[in-house]
Amino acid sequence: MQKNENDSVENHFEDTIKSGWYLADPNAVKALTDNAPSILNRLVQLGVIFNRDENGNIDLRNFGGQKKKKNCFC
Repeated sequence: MQKNENDSVENHFEDTIKSGWYLADPNAVKALTDNAPSILNRLVQLGVIFNRDENGNIDLRNFGGQKKKKNCFC
């Protein structure tokens, strides 16, 4: 999921590692960022009600110094 900001899984990984001051386990962060879309879909299936944009898509925002909007929120 992207907000048309030319984001990528690699950028998500780098932002997450940097925002964690390089203390996070890179293998865990890689698994999280690689699987973020399926994790999000599972949360929707479980009934999490995310904020939506004007088109009904899950809305995204910046958080923690990220360069691109990639955080879903409720």
